[in-house]
Amino acid sequence: MRYLLRFLVAFVMLVLGVAVYLSWMSRRSCTDQTSLINSDSRAVIEQTQEPDNLYPVHQNWRYGYVDSNGKIIIQPQFDYADDFSEGLAAVKLEGKIGYTDRTGRMAIPPQFEDVGFLNKEFHNGRVQVFSKSLQIGGYYLLPHKVGFMDKFGKPVIEPQYDAALNYAEGFAGVACGTKWGFIDTAGNMVIKPEYDEVESFSEGMAAVRKGDKWGFINYSGQLSIPYQFDLVREFSEGLAAVEVAGQWGYIDQTGKLVIEYQYEFAHPFSEGLAAVQLNEKYGYINRSGSLVISPQYQSPGEFTEGLAGVQASNFEWGVIDTTGTFVISPQFGIVLPFSNGIASVEARREGRGSASGYINKQGKIIWIDQY
Repeated sequence: MRYLLRFLVAFVMLVLGVAVYLSWMSRRSCTDQTSLINSDSRAVIEQTQEPDNLYPVHQNWRYGYVDSNGKIIIQPQFDYADDFSEGLAAVKLEGKIGYTDRTGRMAIPPQFEDVGFLNKEFHNGRVQVFSKSLQIGGYYLLPHKVGFMDKFGKPVIEPQYDAALNYAEGFAGVACGTKWGFIDTAGNMVIKPEYDEVESFSEGMAAVRKGDKWGFINYSGQLSIPYQFDLVREFSEGLAAVEVAGQWGYIDQTGKLVIEYQYEFAHPFSEGLAAVQLNEKYGYINRSGSLVISPQYQSPGEFTEGLAGVQASNFEWGVIDTTGTFVISPQFGIVLPFSNGIASVEARREGRGSASGYINKQGKIIWIDQY
């Protein structure tokens, strides 16, 4: 009985502590100035000029990195490894997340808890971090708050937001409660939280939603294109796909409809082509709205380096050129966009199922994961 009483007292104290903490957090506004760097100085957007041309691989239950020839550059040693971005890649060692550079040196030592919903890639010299939360038996009793650190591992924006998007064009969308606004790289709230949902800036415009309609704002937070769309995609190559009453078309940056509403779905433009769906099949149009590759694919990829992965009628993925000709026959579980001459694929292994790997532009498998 004495031990039960002690347990109940401890439990009540814990609940009271949580209540006090939640009350304090609810009164604390994330619109307060909480940058950990000098907010009067111009924030530096740190980016690397070198290509991120190392690729994570899995070998014997450890992760490492290979180059575009499939040669191991960083020996498999990590519990998990993410893609490189701006010269650094998130890796996991002994349950903690840190960041390695291209030589395998731990530029930011493993120290962060792995919360799956956080994006671990650097954008504009910033990456998301989160506050530590009270945890019992693997369950978090309090929600995490999101902030940002720089490429030296230094916290520059205190964790205070309920959710956040990656930085793009010097701004990051952040949620304060149920409303979204934008901060700059110094942590200043430059566009106040008043939107129900936002997308990242692209080509100087960000999609924002109030109620059930979407519009677009500029860097100053001014509404450049009024709320009128049911769904939207980001601007790319001067055009944005938008949906009204179940049909998709494209607008320019003045809000003018330049490609009529007619598609079941529409993707952003890339290298002058955009995937669109007609009669449940995907093809590609150019910026004039002309159909240049007829609808014939189950799923489309975006064009990069003159090539796109597509899912053919047999549900296998191959690679086409800008004429729609298969240059790599359908044979993969999926093909992701090419970068530096390499594409990530799901490759079939005879008698052993499938595994992640990489191909070059000739379709040669340069690496397949080994378990």
